[in-house]
Amino acid sequence: MPYLRSLVCLLCICTSISTRADIDYNATTTKYRPNEEIQLPNIGTIASSALPINKEIKLGQVYMGLLENHRPIIHDPLLNYYINNLGQLLVSHAENVHTSFHFFLINSDQMNAFAFFGGYVALYTKLILTTDSENELASVLAHEISHVTQRHIARQIAQQKKETPLTIAALLGSVLVASATGTPVVGAAAFSSTAALSLQSQINFTRANEIEADRIGMQTLERAGFNISGMVNFMQKLLDRYRYSTHLPPLLLTHPLPASRVTEAQTRLQQYTIYKRTSSLDYYLAKARIKTRYTSGSTTTKLKELHHQYQSTKNSPLLRQANAYALALIYLEEKNLVKAHQYLDPLLGKAPLNLFYLDTQTDLLLAENKISLAIKKLRHALNLSVDNPILETNLAQAYLSNKQYKQALLTLEKLTYRNPQDMVAWQLLERTGAKMQDPVLKLKGRAEQQVLKGQWDNALNNYVKASQLAPLGSNTQEMIDARIDQIRKEKLVIETLLHN
Repeated sequence: MPYLRSLVCLLCICTSISTRADIDYNATTTKYRPNEEIQLPNIGTIASSALPINKEIKLGQVYMGLLENHRPIIHDPLLNYYINNLGQLLVSHAENVHTSFHFFLINSDQMNAFAFFGGYVALYTKLILTTDSENELASVLAHEISHVTQRHIARQIAQQKKETPLTIAALLGSVLVASATGTPVVGAAAFSSTAALSLQSQINFTRANEIEADRIGMQTLERAGFNISGMVNFMQKLLDRYRYSTHLPPLLLTHPLPASRVTEAQTRLQQYTIYKRTSSLDYYLAKARIKTRYTSGSTTTKLKELHHQYQSTKNSPLLRQANAYALALIYLEEKNLVKAHQYLDPLLGKAPLNLFYLDTQTDLLLAENKISLAIKKLRHALNLSVDNPILETNLAQAYLSNKQYKQALLTLEKLTYRNPQDMVAWQLLERTGAKMQDPVLKLKGRAEQQVLKGQWDNALNNYVKASQLAPLGSNTQEMIDARIDQIRKEKLVIETLLHN
């Protein structure tokens, strides 16, 4: 499929520029619901004929690597853990799931979300901060999940099967570039010389996708126990905010939101059960973490705003806890450890196993050089929450700070074995190799980061160096050579896909 090769080149050019919350049914209000499930179109056959699932998954890996290299992706274990648990809860209640799903965050002051091949779903930090409830955030995720399960990109290829491969490449490329950059008009204009379709026809098709994703997303939300009104509320909020604006956010450029779409969603609410599900504490903590660590602005301004919010949320326990957590983060960053304790310690007293609080407690104890105490607390928490990746990441960092390199290595080997896509774990493994003066381990950690970025040749070069440095005929060398073979085979599969 030569159009895929053109597409990857195109995209590369354009891009160079505490735990899962339990469902809480406090009360329910049941509205009229048809006896039969809403009928959905069977889209598997037509999409598969254009782009088989196995190729779609491989393409997803390619695009994820491109984004890793050219977008400010957040590798924050806590935030990734939260958003993936929320996303996987929704996926477990979705239909037509043919791939695994991966949810990740992009740090940006633009508001956007997009999904692409192979079950990858991106959320911009600004979008999360714009939501007012976990139901609204879940509605965005459910909508994007539906784009994947309905295979909208593959269906676009199938719809244009009469066009030439070059034209299909242009159309598909414009869709993906628009999703990642939020500039569909620019993306479409770039292909005006080859694309047979007009921009208007592309927009119309996208609107059809959006309505379908809304409908199926609502079903997923209801099955997962979320308040479906969150989707309508978020759509209405965006419509009201940007109704007369000439500068739309990327989300509304890539996800058209005419008033008719909101009206249709409001009408469809009558078909569903409306659960009164409250937002989890972790939702508020995730927003607080994003606001304090991943937004611009002076510390003084943030502290002033947070203190005001803390005082004004006395009647809202969850918001008050989130603001206290944010204040602890800010004071820790400012190295005002006494103040950080003042806000963090009461939170830990109420929820000693909360992952957000334990993570900050670890950083605070390390800053106070109380490393042994940090290790003791983390090991205790791990006894109660076995194999928790957040706790293991913190423990590995504590071991490194305490020069307990062998213990750090053992922890990271388990973590990377269970979570091979954990970029932070591989970064820590590279650091551990450097501290242990073990060049083989250091090269391994670096190579696996390069694999995740799609830098196959660099990864192979580093692994070959590691093999040459490993004792001849040792188990270490055999395992490295086996990994080299795996990477070469994976690279060949990708190259074959992109050149056929």
